[in-house]
Amino acid sequence: MIKDIFTIEAPIESVYLALTDAKIMDEWSGGPAESDPAVGGKFSLWGGDVYGVYTGLVDPTSILMDWSMNDWQKPSK
Repeated sequence: MIKDIFTIEAPIESVYLALTDAKIMDEWSGGPAESDPAVGGKFSLWGGDVYGVYTGLVDPTSILMDWSMNDWQKPSK
């Protein structure tokens, strides 16, 4: 299990959108990105190199997601 906590110096609404809005994710990550921002919805970055599922969305204060990278065998938890 990997757990990391960090601070992003930006309004919480901007961070929420950067992690849920495909267009903003694409701009932030260098694309391509896809996102279905709903519980159970899928997301991916860099053409699927990073991918996962939203497991909890409390707009705009909390995002829970399980994610994996193509190099990893197990999803994050």
